Amino acid sequence: MTAREQGVVKWFNDTKGFGFIQRAGGDDDDEGSTHVAPALYLEDNRYDPARLVEEEDYEEQSTSALHNAMEQLDDRSRNILQRRWLDDDKSTLHELAAEYNVSAEHDWLMWIAISALNLALAVILGAFGAHGLKAHATEAQLAWWQTATDYFFYHALGLLALAILSKVIPQLPIKASFLLIQIGILFFCGSLYVMALGLPRGLGAITPIGGALMIAGWLTSQFAQSNGMYMQIFLNGEPQETACQNLLQLVQELSLEGKRFAVEMNEMIISKSKLELTPIAEKDRIEIIHAVGGG
Repeated sequence: MTAREQGVVKWFNDTKGFGFIQRAGGDDDDEGSTHVAPALYLEDNRYDPARLVEEEDYEEQSTSALHNAMEQLDDRSRNILQRRWLDDDKSTLHELAAEYNVSAEHDWLMWIAISALNLALAVILGAFGAHGLKAHATEAQLAWWQTATDYFFYHALGLLALAILSKVIPQLPIKASFLLIQIGILFFCGSLYVMALGLPRGLGAITPIGGALMIAGWLTSQFAQSNGMYMQIFLNGEPQETACQNLLQLVQELSLEGKRFAVEMNEMIISKSKLELTPIAEKDRIEIIHAVGGG
């Protein structure tokens, strides 16, 4: 008999007196027979007072840590976290994006998709003008078609650049600029296309309107960039506008790089190694103390 078999026999002999072992082939209806699972004889710790106290203490510590972490956030971040994840009636990303004047994650993807559609259509129309229209149109009509295609393609590229910029700088509002340029493309290029196809030249009156809309779109974009690039922060208690995206850029702007200084952001000390990794947001409170030599 092997050692393992000997162990099984010993366990059987030691436990057969406890009444919860049913012999193989035994009569299930025998009086006094029991069918008790061995697991039921294991200790149940679910209602152990020490364990319950430990779990309750862990929950209290987690809640306290969450409250402490929330207190370290700026008002904007705290409000977004509270409304997006903690409130019973949670706000959507679109609602928060509209309130804080930033693009929701899929907005810039939508702008890119529209830009790509514009570019594809510009290439198709350009190819049609070069091959399908050339044999049937006058020189003036071909010139109108070429002008429309050139403006269409270059402004579609501009829309793509705006879409990418809205991803890089989320606080940059591009919707108004994008729509003005898109409608301008429709009026300016569309009127030239239909005139090149032989429709009345009176439609040429729409062309300047489209051009004006495109100009307005680019001017609006410039205005949005000049305003959207800057955010208001509180530096050493004083309101200040900055275009810096992180604390390292702010330190460099203040000509403090390489000097002895300490940075505190929203009541949290930021080490020098994490300056570049710490983004700056609207209404952040930043304290920078630096050593000044004296004689």
